[in-house]
Amino acid sequence: VKAGEPVEIRFINPTNMPHNMLITKPGAMETVAKAAQKMAAQAGAADRDYVPQEPSIASKILHASRLLDPKQEQTLRFTAPKSSGDYPYVCTFPGHWRTMNGVMKVTSE
Repeated sequence: VKAGEPVEIRFINPTNMPHNMLITKPGAMETVAKAAQKMAAQAGAADRDYVPQEPSIASKILHASRLLDPKQEQTLRFTAPKSSGDYPYVCTFPGHWRTMNGVMKVTSE
């Protein structure tokens, strides 16, 4: 995506398990994902969409979808970061983060 430009991601969950999508600051994916994994043992974690709320972790999250049940969808609309770089995205439903992740590349071109 182009730096500073509008972005729209249509997130569709076609599977039979819940999923979400968090976009993090560069280099923060593992920290955010591990914090979300710890949430699995906490009451109400699903109600918080497995999105860490601790300020030191939450500050590393740029955008987050809600936790989508099977066959649900959500459109995320936001402005791309102004700085070019690799911005990881990840599903933080317990156990998913190690294989369900990728990178949103932000370019100035």
